[in-house]
Order: sequence, then structure tokens, then C-alpha cells
Amino acid sequence: MAPAEMVAALAGKGIAGNIVAEPFNAQAEIAGVGKILRFSGDVWRDHACCVTFLAERDLAERPEWAQRVTNALVKAQQWTLSNRLQTAQLLSSSGPGKYTPHSPQALAKVLAATDYAEYEKSGVVRHKGWRRGRA
Repeated sequence: MAPAEMVAALAGKGIAGNIVAEPFNAQAEIAGVGKILRFSGDVWRDHACCVTFLAERDLAERPEWAQRVTNALVKAQQWTLSNRLQTAQLLSSSGPGKYTPHSPQALAKVLAATDYAEYEKSGVVRHKGWRRGRA
């Protein structure tokens, strides 16, 4: 099932649960149709959540271009880490570029979450000392 269909499937009881990347989990929480049972980062410490791939051909034939792409991604990530709420707004369905179909609220829940007390209290987060973050 496509991730974009999962929240509706949960709401319509077409599925009982899912494993999916954010912000679909945040959307389900906000809509009141799902709840987080575990975060992958709380099961596998320092796991590699996301990776970037470039074609081997481009790495071999256009190494300067490949390095510029990599540098741009690193720079964007650094900016995102320092501007989480602004990133949520920029990427949202109400942002200037409408880059994603997600609400600012769902993206902020993922990008700017700092309060994990309820997740810890309910047992969702079991390793309090591990580096946290939904995305």
C-alpha cells in the first residue's frame, strides 16, 4: 500500500496498523486514527534512517557535479536542523512551493518534536538516553 493511502486506510479500518516513514505517522496521530507503538530509532540505536543514492555513472563521469549535489544536500540539512518550524511551513501544503501534501502541523510534529514525555510514559520510547528524533 502506498504510504499516502495508509492514514485513510487506518481511519476506514482497512488496515489495523502499518510501518511507514514520517510524516504519515504524525498525520495518523493528529487525525486520531493511529498511535505510535515504537520508533525505529528506539529499537536500533543510531540507525541510518535515510540515505541518498547517485548513479555510479554520474559518480564516475561527473564527480564535480556529484560533489555539488552532496554539498547542497548537506547544506540543506544543516539549515533544516537550525530552522525546523520554518522548514515545516516551507514544505507544507500551505507553503509557498506546496512541496508536500502534508499540513504544517504534521511536519512540525515530525521536524520540531521535543517533548517525548508521553511516549516515554506509555513505553513507546524505552531508551531515553538514545538520540531522539522522528526524522
